[in-house]
Amino acid sequence: VFITRKHRLCIVMDYADGGDVHMKIKNREGALLPEEQILEWFVQTCFALKHVHERKVLHRDLKTQNIFLMSN
Repeated sequence: VFITRKHRLCIVMDYADGGDVHMKIKNREGALLPEEQILEWFVQTCFALKHVHERKVLHRDLKTQNIFLMSN
């Protein structure tokens, strides 16, 4: 994370080639996701939030469109 000369906040992160959770759900066209997959995403999201909260960072727009996935 850094602030530009125009005082804008920029976040640099790895490329998430797996898309986002919202698109994964939408592409299923009503088919349910496996419980194991949901639990894995949930646990990883909780760990990520714990990590940023410990650093006094607050995510103000937590939604499926903002949870990015890696393909592996």
